[in-house]
Amino acid sequence: MASYSLFILPPTMPPRPSLPARLSLALLLACLAFLACLTPAAAQTSYGAPESPPPTASLPLLLPSAAAGDGLGGPVGGGASDSASNASLISGIPDGEYSRYLQAGLTAHVWGQPLVSSVRNAATFRAVNALIRQTNLTTADNQSTIPLQNTDTLYAAAWLDLASGPLLLALPYVAPPRYYSALLVSPYSDVVAVHGARTDGPGPLSLLVQSGGQGSGGRSTVITVRSSTRNVFLIVRVLVQGYEDVPAASNLLSNITLTRPATNAPATPLPPPDLSSLAGLPDGMQRLVLIDRALQDNPPTQDAANLDVLNQLATIGIYSSSTSSASSSNLSSSASSASSSPFSSSASSASSSNLSSSASSASSSPFSSSASPFTPASLSPVQRLALAQAYLLANVTIRGAYTLLLLGVNRSVVVNRWLSDTSLGYYGDRFLFRAGFTSTGGLGALPSAESLYLLTWQDALGQRYDGAANHSLHLSPPPVTACGFWSLTLYNGDGFLPQGLWRNSIGDRTKGLSYNLDGTLTVPIQPSPPPNASLGGNWLPTLANDSFSLVLRVYCPAASVLNRTWAPAAVTLG
Repeated sequence: MASYSLFILPPTMPPRPSLPARLSLALLLACLAFLACLTPAAAQTSYGAPESPPPTASLPLLLPSAAAGDGLGGPVGGGASDSASNASLISGIPDGEYSRYLQAGLTAHVWGQPLVSSVRNAATFRAVNALIRQTNLTTADNQSTIPLQNTDTLYAAAWLDLASGPLLLALPYVAPPRYYSALLVSPYSDVVAVHGARTDGPGPLSLLVQSGGQGSGGRSTVITVRSSTRNVFLIVRVLVQGYEDVPAASNLLSNITLTRPATNAPATPLPPPDLSSLAGLPDGMQRLVLIDRALQDNPPTQDAANLDVLNQLATIGIYSSSTSSASSSNLSSSASSASSSPFSSSASSASSSNLSSSASSASSSPFSSSASPFTPASLSPVQRLALAQAYLLANVTIRGAYTLLLLGVNRSVVVNRWLSDTSLGYYGDRFLFRAGFTSTGGLGALPSAESLYLLTWQDALGQRYDGAANHSLHLSPPPVTACGFWSLTLYNGDGFLPQGLWRNSIGDRTKGLSYNLDGTLTVPIQPSPPPNASLGGNWLPTLANDSFSLVLRVYCPAASVLNRTWAPAAVTLG
């Protein structure tokens, strides 16, 4: 089976340049697009709308869309326009100040993208330290604004605040072979831990989640999960065998509990981050404020790459010495007082029965830290102009990173037009790759040992798959371990489940599939039913007036999937 890869970095490469150096290259590559951003039409555009995934990997993706008003990311919308219309200010500006704010602003937006997406997602939760549970499978009719959602599992999720002490997550017994997992992710989109059927068997399972350190330990009655960040995203997935199985899977989710281990009482819900006071700021300034405050609650690991970034951010007042001295890599000191959180002023006294009143009595600012914050109002016109243009250029750069991701760069691998990456959730210093992935709904992706995601969206000539044409996939079912399963899902040109089709996915649980004698599947992917009636049960319908992409999910993949000795065949015409 033919395979190829693009720009796969060998393990013996010399040390990579710092993020500022890599972004300097991005500045050079994007200069034409940046000049376009400085035109009056583009400068007066609002860049506050939620971002949707780029429709195709082509040059226009690198330009902010003046018509659509695209922002940098996140399901939650941004604010007012970042105006770069004061182009006359450029004359007479000292190169040092303007360049420093432009470069540091770009670095902040790229490096801090997952922090912004995380906090804005947390703000949509009903409460902190409280589970929300999905009761129906995702369909084209109920899907959210996050692209590429799966149709295989029900979810439970929570945004955890560990400032007041550890939390105990208890999952019930899940009878094999049903898959389940509990994923804990930092605000930087790095995997803290993942537990479930693959790692721990059917359960029941108890996870003690606490701040300080990193990873899991102790496999007696309770598994201790240590997070280096104060805030953690919890995402629980439970497999649904079919629509008739939804009530049983939903019942399993309803039996998940989140308690305080000292009292065995339910965790007290806290108000979610209140971002209302940022509404009057341009989206770019909102993001810088969010990054500055999120850093105080969730300092990054003190490695060389992060320190390089933090030193640069400090030069423009983000997490500067006046604020960073209040925090350290050891969160135990900051976690001892809820009032130290920029998101939780009166939250420690909130209760589930009086959540709204306690939230409304909080400070009018969403941040209650006594440390000196990054204050946009204190910036000079030159500094504001540089940061506004840095935001526009960050839009270009992050979209370019997503384009490169789709092209199989950034250590991703393309085999037979299927792209995959085995490093999701473990980004290291791949900040640009992390920004591109998390800006398009990539928060909370499972690591490859738990699930490998394979994406295809264009043919051998680089053209998007046309929904009006007849395509076919000769699929050798992916090898999985005992708890594993696979699914093949079709999305429209924008990465969402198409409306009006009788099915959007098939998988190893799909009834009525017709296998070939060698165990493979022939999957017709076309707008009309296949003439061969025996393939009707394998048919994935398309919309004739739209392009499409496919995602093959392999949960609990076998070693041959991870080392790519198994790979899906290319999608063909006809």
